[in-house]
Amino acid sequence: MVLLAAEELLPALPTPSARDTGAFFGSDAGQSWMSGNWIWFAILVVQFVFNTALGEELFFRGLLLPRMGAFGRGDWVANGLLFACYHLHEPWVIPQTFLVDTFALP
Repeated sequence: MVLLAAEELLPALPTPSARDTGAFFGSDAGQSWMSGNWIWFAILVVQFVFNTALGEELFFRGLLLPRMGAFGRGDWVANGLLFACYHLHEPWVIPQTFLVDTFALP
């Protein structure tokens, strides 16, 4: 828990501004695009549920980690590395994902 809190004090790696969804949804263009757009809202909610809760947490920590055995006591490190590599589509979060999700949770 201390490592997770200390991670907030580290400087963030630069992210491409075109891929910052928080900035997009906070802008006038994002606000007008989502205003009354219930179809995209439903698509985003389904994506968040299946990718985050089911895809990441249940698959990597609930299904894969308990069944790993090739690395012995280092299974959680190998699982963290696989989880970090799962984020190849956003390479700027791979170091943070590996360090925080692998070493702060155990």
